[in-house]
Amino acid sequence: MDEAKLSQLQKMFKRPESIDKVATFVQRAVNLSIMTHPVTRANLFTPSLTIAETKRRAKFLLDWTSERFQDQGWGVERVCDKMFDALLAELNKTKPVEETDDDPNLWVGE
Repeated sequence: MDEAKLSQLQKMFKRPESIDKVATFVQRAVNLSIMTHPVTRANLFTPSLTIAETKRRAKFLLDWTSERFQDQGWGVERVCDKMFDALLAELNKTKPVEETDDDPNLWVGE
């Protein structure tokens, strides 16, 4: 993860273990999404397209994490749990299922 993204995480999270966890989940989600939703125009001769798309996906996840964590009060576990689903919804251009506090199936951490 580059310095700018790491700096963005450090501003959001005070505890180093939270930063490490979110950074790990962002990298996993991006890597998995490249396997499930490959960049179709990329090939062996255009690796920069894949690098640009990887950065775009990571930026989306960091922005999404910031909104959920800072604006909506989600915890680290909940953010990490929903991160890949949010990225898939973005890649599929669908709207992710949003949870509300009165939802009986609300995710509850330990």
